[in-house]
Amino acid sequence: MTTFNTIVATAAVLLLGSALAPAAHVHHGKTHSPVPGTVVGYVTTGNQPVLGARVTFLPARHAHGHVHHKLRRVVSSEAGHFKISVPAGRYLVRVYKRGVGQTTTHALVKERATEEVHVALHSHQPHHKHHV
Repeated sequence: MTTFNTIVATAAVLLLGSALAPAAHVHHGKTHSPVPGTVVGYVTTGNQPVLGARVTFLPARHAHGHVHHKLRRVVSSEAGHFKISVPAGRYLVRVYKRGVGQTTTHALVKERATEEVHVALHSHQPHHKHHV
C-alpha cells in the first residue's frame, strides 16, 4: 500500500468512526452527551395507582440559568406506571393529577441506565375558612 493509500484509508476510518459515534455538543466550554437514560416508576395515592398523572421532567439549570435539554412529559398508565427516555442529567420531576394532588421530587438519570421514581400523591384536603 502506498503512503497516499494509507493516508486515505486512515482518513476514511477516522471519518467513519466519527460518523457512527453519538454527537456531543459543547455548551459554555463543557461537552454534554446526548446519550439517554431511562426513568421508570409509578404514581399512587393511598396505595392505589393513579391513571393519567402528568409526570414532567424539568432539566436542572446551569449556574447561568441555561437549560441543556428540553422539558419532557409522560402520562401514567391505568396501573399508575410510566416510562420515559431522557438525556442523562439531573431533573426536577413534577407529578400532577387534577383532583388528586401534586408533588415534586428529583431524579439523577445516568447514561444507558434506568432510574426508578415512585411518587405518592396526597389527596387535596378542602380548605375550611374559620369565621370568628
